[in-house]
Amino acid sequence: MAEPLEPVEGPDERPDERPVRRRLLRDAVFLAVVAMGGWLAVWYWVAPAPLGTSASEVPRVLELPSPQAGERLERLGFRVRVASRRPHPSLPAGTVIWQDPAPGTALSAGAAVELAVSDGAPEVPVPDVSGFAPELAREVVEAAGLRVGGVDTVRRASAAEHVVLSTRPAAGATRTAGGTVELVVSVPVPARANTSDPESDR
Repeated sequence: MAEPLEPVEGPDERPDERPVRRRLLRDAVFLAVVAMGGWLAVWYWVAPAPLGTSASEVPRVLELPSPQAGERLERLGFRVRVASRRPHPSLPAGTVIWQDPAPGTALSAGAAVELAVSDGAPEVPVPDVSGFAPELAREVVEAAGLRVGGVDTVRRASAAEHVVLSTRPAAGATRTAGGTVELVVSVPVPARANTSDPESDR
């Protein structure tokens, strides 16, 4: 009677290779999980809105009065924070001149929106234009961010003719940017008429 044949291990089923295959499979699964977790973490931070929350677009509140801008943002569920106040050459004090995030950004309810509010036009010092010709003085005043609002003339024999004697307000004083400055300009002193009495020569 023939003896039963013993099972022969195939080349892919040797006992010493099985732990290696299991270890490689486990490592591959681990790396896949880590990669997926990293991708989800990155997406969570850069996504317009966090996962699992409702999001709304941030409205444009630039050039609105800050109370009105705050009310509009809070109505959508955002928190409002005035980050700074800055001078602005044209927008009046209390007007929103900057916002973060930008308008149109999707943001979750309860997130903060930062605003910068105008402090009004900056103050500009009046330049010293004494001794300048009126035309040149006007150019200097306008280059400083002010305007010449008027010219007053003064007759002064001791001063050169047709030059700026002073400004109102005086040089060094401050005016709101775009404000007016008045020039005081010298004019010739009229010649005196001969009023001597002929009788006085007798």
